[in-house]
Amino acid sequence: MTRAARRTVCFFLALAGAADAATLDSGESVVVTAQRRPELARDVPAPVTAFGAEDLVRTGATTIADLAGFVPGMTFLSETPGSNLLVLRGVATGTTQLNSAVAMYVDDVPIGVSTPFGLGASAHSVNTFDLNRIEILSGPQGTLYGANALGGAVKYVTMAPQLGELSFSGKSSISGTEHGGSNTGLYAAANAPLGQGAAIRITGIDQSDPGYVNDPDHGRIGLGGTRTLGGRVSVLAQLTPDMDLRLSALTQGIAANGFAYAFRDPVTHRPTQGAYDQSFPLVQPSRDSLTLYSGALNWKLPWASLAAITGYQYDHGRKLLDESTAYDAILSAGYGPAVANLPFGVKVNVGTRKFTQELRLASPDGAAVTWLAGGFYSDERTGETIDFVNGADPAGLLFGAIPLHSVIPSSYREGAVFADGTLHIAADLDVTLGVRYSENRQDYQQISHGLLSNPAAPAQVQYLAAGSRGMSPPS
Repeated sequence: MTRAARRTVCFFLALAGAADAATLDSGESVVVTAQRRPELARDVPAPVTAFGAEDLVRTGATTIADLAGFVPGMTFLSETPGSNLLVLRGVATGTTQLNSAVAMYVDDVPIGVSTPFGLGASAHSVNTFDLNRIEILSGPQGTLYGANALGGAVKYVTMAPQLGELSFSGKSSISGTEHGGSNTGLYAAANAPLGQGAAIRITGIDQSDPGYVNDPDHGRIGLGGTRTLGGRVSVLAQLTPDMDLRLSALTQGIAANGFAYAFRDPVTHRPTQGAYDQSFPLVQPSRDSLTLYSGALNWKLPWASLAAITGYQYDHGRKLLDESTAYDAILSAGYGPAVANLPFGVKVNVGTRKFTQELRLASPDGAAVTWLAGGFYSDERTGETIDFVNGADPAGLLFGAIPLHSVIPSSYREGAVFADGTLHIAADLDVTLGVRYSENRQDYQQISHGLLSNPAAPAQVQYLAAGSRGMSPPS
């Protein structure tokens, strides 16, 4: 078993004058919680871009990818909606580093996986329907947010249940994609009271987007098409005038029928066939899903506000990658022309179960000195299987043997404490000091057998284990 650990301590000092915030020019005042307390986006003394509910409706955005062009310093890369890479100020959501550098939140719960073993490079595209707002905060944010947020944080804020209100909203949409087909969507939300002091809100989403890439060599059209199915349920209870409890559940799955990219010559950059054509021997479907359960308790004390947030999520990704070109060349060097021009694929099935707990104390608003202190804990358990298959054989075998089967269990645990204080010197001048200390640990194993694992004895199991542990210095 491999173990890896890291300890990190970081300090943050800021001298703030005029606010550096942005919203779409909608004329509305967007209230955000970028500093863990409600305030207008224009009053936040830090780089923050906020999209309110009206902005999301007016722009027609359905995912954060549709908003990337409005956010300074943000890049969003995507092969399919479930294979996304989010970059803020040149810092990515994750590729091979131990933990992600950009935190993604639904309300106050961090979502996504912290390691590359659990698809840590993929950023979830939460559908924007029935969201209150989206906040995008440039980093570092680790002295305010429990999850690691060196590059920044993206926060999806859902519509909270409204007490004493019975309402329903819905919409349908249809549009066209050039070289593709019709995009369709059905969306609905309902709010209802549950007696005195409680309410429930339910949201449903069904969205289909056609693909526009073809594979004429294998008779496939409309590749890169997706369907998104999802829903949210949230219950809010006002336990006392100073205490409320919100319980929420979210699920969303995105299925794609292939990758939305065309082949181009690496030298001339011109299409090798048609402008929207590719050629893969194997179909490459994928499906990515997120299921999230959370509970948030907010208690307003005479001297501070206490927030306790618990989250449990299951991230699941499944895909088939065509690796024929690379492995035809690799294997033919060892096995001769018998493997030339065979369709080889890699099946990946990975699931991560993640538990998070965060506690925060924040001073009342309006004082000359405001402060926030908190603690954060995360425990992730990932199971990943990788199968290398011969697409020409019904059982995927190569020379009668399994080419490769690997099981990769891993775990990741992180604990952190953080604090942030602001001295309000004048109406347009603040001084902020923040500190964070964190420690994480990762365990990793790989158990494999097959022809590519041990050509002399394909049935023999090969075992690899590793890990690390460490602390981060104050920052």
